[in-house]
Amino acid sequence: MHADGGIRETVFFFDFDLMRDVRVTMEAMGINESDFKQELYLLNNGPIATHSRKLYKPVAGELGAIAGATVGSLLAKATQGSIYRLWVLSMVHGADFHVSFVPPDYEFTTGSLTFDPQEQTALFDLGYQQSLSGTAWATQPAPTSTEELLQLIVNPTSSFDRDGLPAWLERDDR
Repeated sequence: MHADGGIRETVFFFDFDLMRDVRVTMEAMGINESDFKQELYLLNNGPIATHSRKLYKPVAGELGAIAGATVGSLLAKATQGSIYRLWVLSMVHGADFHVSFVPPDYEFTTGSLTFDPQEQTALFDLGYQQSLSGTAWATQPAPTSTEELLQLIVNPTSSFDRDGLPAWLERDDR
């Protein structure tokens, strides 16, 4: 039996010490922090669900269906927490944060464990069109001050648990 690593951590990033080490190394080489910019790009292969955008789906009163819905909810919440953690850490380290994901209103025709070539083609076409239209990435620029950092982190609108997506998840113009 094999359990996917996504059960424990749904978004993988080696270590934010790397970002600090890059900064230290660049400065040791005589390159000022203002001469380079750190950025973190995160590609999420599904929607980032929120309460208001989550469609109600009844669950059959059977153990398998209830367990499946429970695991699905837990994994969605773990993904949200992982993305939020990386967002906060990128803000703390002064890196712009970019995230791309499947829009919450995208209607999947199959389950996440089913490889359907038509669905995969439709998702590819969606991503391609988003790239062409400049809506593929949502971006949160790094804060320019400690006050701005604190405001971003403590402002309740920056939480994935709100009724809508955080304001910074509005698509940027790239």
